[in-house]
Amino acid sequence: MGAELCRLYRRGAVLQIVAKFVTRTSHLHTAEAEVMAQRGQKKEERKKLKNSRIIELSRQQHNVSGEKSQRNQKNKRSKPINGASSRRKELRRKQKEQGIMIVRHGNVTRREKE
Repeated sequence: MGAELCRLYRRGAVLQIVAKFVTRTSHLHTAEAEVMAQRGQKKEERKKLKNSRIIELSRQQHNVSGEKSQRNQKNKRSKPINGASSRRKELRRKQKEQGIMIVRHGNVTRREKE
């Protein structure tokens, strides 16, 4: 290959030299591309398998967590309500009974008599 390239170079046939390199490397590239494609396919298959396993596991966990959340809801209903928002609601209800309305506009809270 080397001697042939030297002969071409002496004749000034640069285009032929370039063509030789291009054809040689393009052939290599196609072979490499096939190998890479096969690797890619294997990788994709592994990824799909892994994802299906993950989905299956997450489904199982989701069912368990669903049961848990239902249990928590039941527990929450039986507990007494003691949050800041519920206290505020109680206060508003009492003041409404007395005829005082609490009006919020933006971050300003005012009490107004009805």
